[in-house]
Amino acid sequence: MEKYPTDRIVKEFDNLEIKKSTRERLMPYLERLRSYHEPTFEHSVRVANLSKQIAEFTHNIEPKTPWLSGLVHDFGKLKIQKGLLEKRSGWNGKDAESMRKHIEFGCSILLGLANFSAFTTFYSHYFKKENSYPTDEDFTKIFGTTYKDWSKASRLKGMYCGRLVALADVYDAITTRENEKFSPNNPRLLSSEEAETIFLETNPDQSFLIKQLYSAGIFKK
Repeated sequence: MEKYPTDRIVKEFDNLEIKKSTRERLMPYLERLRSYHEPTFEHSVRVANLSKQIAEFTHNIEPKTPWLSGLVHDFGKLKIQKGLLEKRSGWNGKDAESMRKHIEFGCSILLGLANFSAFTTFYSHYFKKENSYPTDEDFTKIFGTTYKDWSKASRLKGMYCGRLVALADVYDAITTRENEKFSPNNPRLLSSEEAETIFLETNPDQSFLIKQLYSAGIFKK
């Protein structure tokens, strides 16, 4: 799979007219992520680019916001043991619980650096369903009153952006990773048909959009 050079990220910051101060705050963490676990870095770049394409397709949000949110959504994995990031079989409940902590870690890293991206990072991992994680209580624990003065429109924008990033995140994971999460007891890369079926089954609230994105070629069959 193609490696993504850092200068292309810098160019995208310029193309999307993202503030220089934002770039200067975030680039050191991107460099650290690449050094610590390059597959997670490459995944993050792919998620950013997919999120941008989804935004351009839907015309509901400016592309730079989902792009930046996708780029930073896994910063918390800087604090997850590399062995766990690379584990492909024998996954258990303890592993899942440890991995979930990357959401809180990521939001904590981003708070004060890029608050909107911290907000979208939370919601890119959040699904409003039974036994979901993170929970509404986790939001209060992580953010406290950080967003108490935000308008309803800003909150809804952040939640919507997070949901778009989540689609890009799941699509990339389900089409590029060989592990037991998608193929129990038989870690392997799924066929495109299997990936599409699981993708739709796990995101029923976005099935119409997902089908449109496949038809448009943004998600590949």
